[in-house]
Amino acid sequence: MRILMTTDTVGGVWAYSLELSAGLLKAGMEVSLVSFGRLPNELQARQVNSVRGYYPSHFLYIPTDFPLEWMQGEPDLDKGKAFLDRLISSYRPAILHTNQFCHGDLTSPVPRIVVAHSDVISWWHAKHSPGSGEVGPSGAWFARYRSLVAAGIRGADAVVAPTQWQLAQLARHYGNPGSRGVAIPNAAHARDEGPARRMQTITAGRIWDECKNIGILEEADLPVPSFIAGDLSQSPHLAVAPNSHRNVYYLGEIDHASLSGLFEMSEIYVGPSLYEPFGLAPLEAAHAGCALVLSDLESFREIWEDAASYFDPRDPKCLRQTVNHLSQNPAVCRKMGERARERARDLYGVDLFTDRYLTLYSKVIASSRLSHAA
Repeated sequence: MRILMTTDTVGGVWAYSLELSAGLLKAGMEVSLVSFGRLPNELQARQVNSVRGYYPSHFLYIPTDFPLEWMQGEPDLDKGKAFLDRLISSYRPAILHTNQFCHGDLTSPVPRIVVAHSDVISWWHAKHSPGSGEVGPSGAWFARYRSLVAAGIRGADAVVAPTQWQLAQLARHYGNPGSRGVAIPNAAHARDEGPARRMQTITAGRIWDECKNIGILEEADLPVPSFIAGDLSQSPHLAVAPNSHRNVYYLGEIDHASLSGLFEMSEIYVGPSLYEPFGLAPLEAAHAGCALVLSDLESFREIWEDAASYFDPRDPKCLRQTVNHLSQNPAVCRKMGERARERARDLYGVDLFTDRYLTLYSKVIASSRLSHAA
């Protein structure tokens, strides 16, 4: 099967796309991966080369800097869509797997799935607390965004989200995909037990994203060292004095191997987000055996159930108490880490993840053939 997949180089979709591409290639598929948003940085180029090194004849990567639908201003999406249509004509994939909404309504007759990793409107609602009195975002930009997301969902043969919660957000804000909607959780590789752990917390995410809520780690004044991995380039005050707060250490953007090492040596992962349709970093931390301390979000509860500890993400004191309980009770902390690892291994491994997508691809292709025959 020949698969054409789109990705972007700006957020977590990148890691998801490489993970799935590698799984599909291992299963004997051919994959062409096209990136949007901006050209890949040096780290991303090395990651692509690593995948290409294992599957040189079955993996094609095409970088572009065509804009993404959520970028500010009025991004010209037509050029990117036209490029993708031309690529479909030449590459002739069995299916298009797009991780951008706007490609769901391409003119090409190829079977397609749209994966909804997140969306701006549900992000906006998460940013504004329920008691703020705000009824929803308004203005021409948001109206345009709503329209193109809705069109992409309508044009897709299947719509995937990583959680049932995110599927519900799509139905709430853009139109219900109905029976075309399916939840397929994200995945990461399991890890063996690492070296001796330290009683410290690790957090990873887009520091500039207000809904990642990174500032609560300073406000909480945690009783153990807290390490934060993420790009500081859009947070100039942190780039100048990144470790000015007691016990909080900003590491900047680090490569995957270094981040994995931090997961393996840290007892606790803190996920303080106000909005998180899934969360790949908590999953990788769980595979490494970290105890999870996560925002009390519906999505996190759906994914982790009793394999995590939860706190109010708008209450620094609640975060401090939760971390303090684990840090003062190492046996409980280790038990929670093992519980998270077991759930990650049983439900969110790469092989199961790949199989779920291959099953969906086959279903969509078969349905498309039947509809054309009719």
